[in-house]
Amino acid sequence: MFHPYRKDSSYLRAAIFKSYKEKCAYCGRTIQQRDMHIDHIIPSNRQEKIDDEVRDYLIELQEKGFVVDSIENYLPSYPACNIGKTNRIFTSSNLRFYHEKVRGHIAEILKIIEGLKETKETFYEPVYTGIWEEIDFSYQRDLSHAIMGYRLTPADVEVCPRFPQVEKIKKLLSIVDYTVIEGETGCGKSISIYQAAYDFYQDGWRVYQCKETETIDSKSIRDNTELSLYIIDDAQQLSEKLVDALKKQARPNAKILFAKTISSVVKQDTILLSNKEAVELIYSDFVKKKEEIVPIVHKFDKSIGMNFLDHPIERHSLIWSKEDLRHLVDRMIVLSEDDVRIVHMESAKIIIALFFKGSSESKKQVLLSFIEKVFDTPYEKNGKYFFLQHKKIFLEWIQNADSETAYAYSRFINTLINTDIKLHREFVRQINWTRLQESMIQENKSNLYSWGKLYNRLLYSLPKKEYLSVGKMLENAIEKFCDSVSVLNIEDLTCFLCSVMHINSDYVHKTVEKLIPIYATYFKKDMSQAIYLFDFDFLGYVCGLNLLGGHRTTSVEKKSAKLIVSVIPEKEFAEVIMKCRPRDWHTVHPIMDLIGRYDREKAKRIIDIVDVSSLAERTKDSWRRSHEITELCDILYIGNYNVAQRFIKSNLDNIQTMYSSFIMMSPKCAIEAFDRGIKIDLLTEHWWSVSLYALQGLNKTDVEKAKEILLEGVSQIIERINSITALDFDEKYFLKFLKLIKAIDSEIFGMIVLKLDITKIDNNWSKGAIRRGKEKQVKKRREQFYELIKQ
Repeated sequence: MFHPYRKDSSYLRAAIFKSYKEKCAYCGRTIQQRDMHIDHIIPSNRQEKIDDEVRDYLIELQEKGFVVDSIENYLPSYPACNIGKTNRIFTSSNLRFYHEKVRGHIAEILKIIEGLKETKETFYEPVYTGIWEEIDFSYQRDLSHAIMGYRLTPADVEVCPRFPQVEKIKKLLSIVDYTVIEGETGCGKSISIYQAAYDFYQDGWRVYQCKETETIDSKSIRDNTELSLYIIDDAQQLSEKLVDALKKQARPNAKILFAKTISSVVKQDTILLSNKEAVELIYSDFVKKKEEIVPIVHKFDKSIGMNFLDHPIERHSLIWSKEDLRHLVDRMIVLSEDDVRIVHMESAKIIIALFFKGSSESKKQVLLSFIEKVFDTPYEKNGKYFFLQHKKIFLEWIQNADSETAYAYSRFINTLINTDIKLHREFVRQINWTRLQESMIQENKSNLYSWGKLYNRLLYSLPKKEYLSVGKMLENAIEKFCDSVSVLNIEDLTCFLCSVMHINSDYVHKTVEKLIPIYATYFKKDMSQAIYLFDFDFLGYVCGLNLLGGHRTTSVEKKSAKLIVSVIPEKEFAEVIMKCRPRDWHTVHPIMDLIGRYDREKAKRIIDIVDVSSLAERTKDSWRRSHEITELCDILYIGNYNVAQRFIKSNLDNIQTMYSSFIMMSPKCAIEAFDRGIKIDLLTEHWWSVSLYALQGLNKTDVEKAKEILLEGVSQIIERINSITALDFDEKYFLKFLKLIKAIDSEIFGMIVLKLDITKIDNNWSKGAIRRGKEKQVKKRREQFYELIKQ
């Protein structure tokens, strides 16, 4: 039985959003309900060419009364996932997997919808953020950008003078659903439409501006019930046919405002603006605001005050002679007499010239001197400048942060770290940590991910003793969060724990131990979603997995890792391996590595459950690229190397390049591939350890074939060695690889050495980083390398 439902129904959207725990069904990311896309698993506009298995599955569905617009065919999607999905080809197993996933939510969705029917149903589709950017006008500047002639933005709507056309725009939009404003280049079209939009925003409308005119189409305006104003600047770039189509999409609750550079034909629905109006309006408004303007100009040249040569600003004439303007052109202050603009730098020069204009040559020279100082001297108010000006305000903001602002503040603090680490430390030491913690705890539903990032960035520069004291204070907060944790918010709490791990690691590991029953339930309930919990931070900080090298797993990390591995469900994890998207093998691989490290038998049982034959169809297009397929093969290899070897051998017909990982796992298959004429790549992904083990495997299997493969790859090996840096000596494998080549065939080794570019190798040395504490070891290996190639 299928349940037909409009996908833009507010009932359906709310029910799906709640049932799927506010997550995208494809990537697992948290989404906002208003941005959530409701995606068809099987689209209404199907591809013309589909394979036989998909066709059979569609026939099977049709026989059961399948309805495209039904709850059984809907999934919540992150906008980017929905757009990216159109470029992918789904197999029948993909479609079955997602339909099966939906079935587990049907009863809950219907129950939620039933409970919502007491409220009014509306219809809403999210605005596509790939084309449209929402404007909230929250940031407003002073007059400096307007004076300097910068392109004006929504941040300038309050400070800039208003053209009469702004009121005309608003009046027209109160009667009709769209309007067009046209004008010459630089006449003030953009700021006019922003100012009109600002008034709509203050009346409760959402305002969106087009980010990419080249991707807009006639269906870009959504049929929403919310009040929306869409701005399309530079609309002259669109075809008239498309503009007309967009006009037809305008409605009383979805109005459109076009801005176009003037054309020869002016239509009835168009409002005109001229450059002359722009300059006159700005000049008169600047004169009214001289008390604001002069201090701004004064920052560039201290000799400029309220008066210039004893003449107040407002006494200077607006009109200048042809001779005066020609003088500016001759001195290349402006490019031409027609170049009177208010959105480019040249316009600022002209506007300032109006203030300080004089007819005498001496006054012109003074003017030129001033303009050269303003426009030829680099001047930048960077973040540090504004931070110092408003430090107390920032401190107050951070101490009163909430879930909505915590992440934004963490980004701000990160910028401060990169700008001035000492200033960061000085600032952070002024924070009242008790007050900050109270702000976090008092929220009913804290976004712990955002709070974790804020704490992490704030504590970055503090000495160990100081950040450990903050970590001790957090114990009460963590205990409170644990009291209310469930499978619904375990991811959020885990992100927080990873962010603050370094400031109280023993306590955090004890907390993880207490949460093991929750993790067990979470993994069992939805392992396909739970794999995203195992991100870089969780694997590194909680499980101690050495992802970047240079870290030895501690005893508490080993204990946490073993506990986590013990509750990973075998059947569910095996299904994830079989059914997840190829790009998710990258996520699954370190989890399998973790299982293999702490429970080899469990890893074997998982791979024994995997139906390898079902992977053959799903991987047929993956063998052309090394990254995803080598991770899948390594997942199989960790559990049972025989399974991995058989899998590689059974897919030799699909393999165009035998990557070093495949060679390492199955040297016999590599030799068979070599005999078939398949390319052998000993240096895939620049992992010297894999290259070493691959060559060792070939040498043990067939010495003569190993020599042939080496001989064929000489040029590739030479090219790779010529590009080595200090990073290649960080571990022992590069030198061991070279020594093994020499041991297998000294003549081949000699051929390689003969073609090496020592000068290039020396010059490349500093391009690679050396880990702290490894300097002597790396230097020693470098010396050994030079000794080896000299022999």
